[in-house]
Amino acid sequence: MPRLLTKRGCWITLAAAPFLLFLAAWGADKLWPLPLHEVNPARVVVAQDGTPLWRFADADGIWRYPVTIE
Repeated sequence: MPRLLTKRGCWITLAAAPFLLFLAAWGADKLWPLPLHEVNPARVVVAQDGTPLWRFADADGIWRYPVTIE
């Protein structure tokens, strides 16, 4: 019987799967990092109390609004 189908082999496979998934994600991040230095955020002019007065689109013409967790 193959080792993966035995009871012990099944538990070892289930225990190793999250680790291997994390290792693959970490490796992909190191090989293909996100281009964060190329991001140009949109500009928002705010009043003294923090409310937006005027919004400007970014270089691609996309409107972005700041979001806060309340």
